[in-house]
Amino acid sequence: MSDRSTRRAQPVGPLVDPEPPAPLGEYRDTLWRRARSFAAETFFESLAQLGATYALMGTAAAAVQPHQRAVQMAEEQGLDEIFVRVLISRGILAQRLGRIREAELLLAGAAEHADRLGLVDAWLRADNNLAVLYEMTDRFAL
Repeated sequence: MSDRSTRRAQPVGPLVDPEPPAPLGEYRDTLWRRARSFAAETFFESLAQLGATYALMGTAAAAVQPHQRAVQMAEEQGLDEIFVRVLISRGILAQRLGRIREAELLLAGAAEHADRLGLVDAWLRADNNLAVLYEMTDRFAL
């Protein structure tokens, strides 16, 4: 047993961070940028889905405009995953419209871009749709 009167307190580091927190305005700006980014991503995703829905319903011509806007805006905002997914949807749409060469270029380009970005799901989707396109056009027939 030790005597409590002879014990000394151990030095403790500062209880408060030496740097004051960033002003509230910086937090507000960061939150606003994140909210705008989320809203923009959701909007572009919705445009892409609208185009895909039109294409699946058989009104392929109506799907062109939402896809075009989604590609343009996603590229401007740097939303690579949405950009690649919309390119794939545009490739499928071009295939349905009978524009086979355009579909091939869009799907092959989307697969390459997805591979470069490490987007495995998008790469698989693009590659699979490219295989379907080749099968439909009988590119590998002997």
